[in-house]
Amino acid sequence: MISRLRSRVLGATVAAGVAGVALLVPAAAQAATSSAVVYHASGRVAGYVFYNAGTHNMAKGRNSFTVVDSFCGDGWAVGVQWRSVAAGEVIAQGILTAPDCKEASFSVHSYGRGYSTPISYTPLKASVNDGGMTREATVEDVIS
Repeated sequence: MISRLRSRVLGATVAAGVAGVALLVPAAAQAATSSAVVYHASGRVAGYVFYNAGTHNMAKGRNSFTVVDSFCGDGWAVGVQWRSVAAGEVIAQGILTAPDCKEASFSVHSYGRGYSTPISYTPLKASVNDGGMTREATVEDVIS
């Protein structure tokens, strides 16, 4: 009998067994270099944050975020806060939120650096009523 392991990975179900591996994921921003799920207080998925390093997905822009709010009418906007520092210099920083039930993309650094610089980003939910925020775990990637 083939045993199966099931777990949650970024909102996807992973099933592994002797016969192989199946991975089911939501439609992403053309296979982002990294991504994260933002959860609603109920435990349901509120949205997604995708980061495209360098020229990985030029349809969204060089070194860009795509934020998708998929939990409609809940009074919260899905977003991301980012910061990149190299040799003590802030290269890029900011916050992007998507309108309710919509997608938003933003290029955080539109030209090539010739080398990679670390970027940290934190997926979040921002209240549209009082400005309160809840944050998910910080993710690390690069600007190139």
